[in-house]
Amino acid sequence: MKVLIAENDRAPRTRIRALLKEWGHDCLTTSDVDSAWRLLQRHRPRLVITDWVMPDLDAVSLLKRIRDRESSRCHVIVLTGKESMAHLVEAMEAGADDFIRKPFDPEELRVRVRAGERIMEQQQRLEQANEELSMAYLKLHVANGRMRSELQAAAEIQDAFLPTAPPPVRQATFAWYHKSCEAHSGDTFNFVPIDPDHVGLYVASCSGEGVGSALLSAQLSLTLSRQTTLDGDPMPMGEPAAMAHWLNDRFRYFDRLRYFTFLYGILDFQQRTFRYTSAAHPGPIVISRGRARHCHLTPPAVGFQEDARFRNRTLHLHPGDRIYLYNTAFFGPRNALGERFTEDVLTDLLLAESHLPIEEGVNRAGVRALEWDPSGHLRRDLCLVGVEINNGNAPA
Repeated sequence: MKVLIAENDRAPRTRIRALLKEWGHDCLTTSDVDSAWRLLQRHRPRLVITDWVMPDLDAVSLLKRIRDRESSRCHVIVLTGKESMAHLVEAMEAGADDFIRKPFDPEELRVRVRAGERIMEQQQRLEQANEELSMAYLKLHVANGRMRSELQAAAEIQDAFLPTAPPPVRQATFAWYHKSCEAHSGDTFNFVPIDPDHVGLYVASCSGEGVGSALLSAQLSLTLSRQTTLDGDPMPMGEPAAMAHWLNDRFRYFDRLRYFTFLYGILDFQQRTFRYTSAAHPGPIVISRGRARHCHLTPPAVGFQEDARFRNRTLHLHPGDRIYLYNTAFFGPRNALGERFTEDVLTDLLLAESHLPIEEGVNRAGVRALEWDPSGHLRRDLCLVGVEINNGNAPA
């Protein structure tokens, strides 16, 4: 360890230097405060042994200089022949770490130097740990920034597949509410015009969250938007259960627990029916003639089980009936009274708003669900899609 000895008297200075060298330390020596300060700045010793009385200034002046400079970290032992407690207090307040009374005992000096060495070793380890922590924090900050950038890019890709306008049909009115959570959970929906009398619509929730979930959602949306395979063969868009089977065969993630729940249905305006399949996704809520009912989900999810089987269900509709598709992000949050937002709560909200235009009712229900949790924290993206069956000549 490098040690600076600032001692006015040559004899004790020489003796201290000889002892320290014998104990394996490198020594710098001086006899006044100014030169001690210059040596300290140039060589940065880890230990300073200074006499109280110096030709120009006293030890307190050197201590104040050392402690005023944050970069001058060292352990300071003051040699003093003073007995006054006031002097000791003054030196401690100025920054002294230890004292040795003169004339000193070599064994006491050795013990106090060793104690100072241990303290400085610990401080050096702490400084190194802090530097490593700072570097790790910097790397983490950079990585988080990169992840946020990647997440934002993935979210923009996912959002690009959300609908910008309703299907151009007169037989039904379409409305939707969508609110992304901060992590972008990969929940999506859209409409699939098939022909003038048939429109498909789907809601899907991809497992997980973040980039992987958002990209899986975008991949699903891109697949459904093409309506044909990469080889140009038509996909079974007109058969919901067959479509779920086709997707389950294409999205093979059975060994990685990457899957998505899926509800896909076909509105048939001639028959006034909604034929749909549910792959572990909540079934639709139907409001008809002032009464509401919801249909239960049927497992499994797409990509979860290789030999999965899906089946169709058919709802018969009348002019004025409304169908709502949604995702499970609505359910679970508690309000200020500790009450959970459930499927029944959503159904009651939609029924209460059913006298309003469907666009306004869907938006109000979405906002009410968002406000249910006082924290405003979304665990997943909120998706709510509404369809109202019009008379044949009603505007879309």
